[in-house]
Amino acid sequence: MTRRVALVVLCVVVIGAPGCASRPRVIVRDSPPPAYEAVAEGHNARAARLDRIWARAVVELWYVDDRGRRRREQGEGHLQIRQPSDVALSIGKLGETYAWLGTDGERVWFFDKFDTPRVAVGRVENLGEPCAEPLGLPADPLALIDLIGASPIPASGGETAWSDDGRFIVASFDRRGARERLWLDAEARLPRRVELIGPDGTDRLVAVLEDEAPVAQRDEGGFFPMLATRIEVSHEQSGTRLALHLSDAEDGRSRRGRLSDRAFDFEALRSAFRPAEVLVLDEGCERSALDG
Repeated sequence: MTRRVALVVLCVVVIGAPGCASRPRVIVRDSPPPAYEAVAEGHNARAARLDRIWARAVVELWYVDDRGRRRREQGEGHLQIRQPSDVALSIGKLGETYAWLGTDGERVWFFDKFDTPRVAVGRVENLGEPCAEPLGLPADPLALIDLIGASPIPASGGETAWSDDGRFIVASFDRRGARERLWLDAEARLPRRVELIGPDGTDRLVAVLEDEAPVAQRDEGGFFPMLATRIEVSHEQSGTRLALHLSDAEDGRSRRGRLSDRAFDFEALRSAFRPAEVLVLDEGCERSALDG
């Protein structure tokens, strides 16, 4: 696995099990779980208020470089989301940005300045196709919105079950070619775990979500929607991991955390990073990322 691929894996994945610090108490459930449609309605009402997110991020990651060595990087940056399709996650040190993962819903890119400045870019529609170089994931960076529990889920067509310990409602549904399981706290109805399972049933992205905090809404009063601030990320097949700690989350409408169009603009980012190497992941496809 190359260093670039491993880092992309890290930016899009999340693992663990809710409440694994100590053995949780078991709740015996005699009644069936809430209907999927009711669970989806409640979750989607919260997700609708998380359509814009700006947050500071402390990132710690373990990855495998292009020589097969296991490496560790730590940095600070920002997570920016503008649903349904704009995502940007930056990683930096001492005020300089070294990595930038993002998508505008049409293309996905990863800028990497840890060694030689370079960028990998491909069209979302081509990822996973035989004509494109794989990223090593069954999901593209759009999955980051899903993995932090901020995206709406299908209103119908899924199913629900109690977790084995009775503490969670597990909603299962299909999305973007993958099977997804969303674990919700049975009382608070907040996401605690997200699983993305590839078509073959083996490749898994898993996210554990903890320590919720409100996302400030500049134009609203009352109670703000909640978002996990501690996210543990893992790709089971590669053994790579990511620890993401968020703070100062808001809706990106203030001066401090205003969302910028440039954060989701590939050409603007390319001008800023000035990569020495451009890897077009889907160069062999009928329409590549750099085709007009």
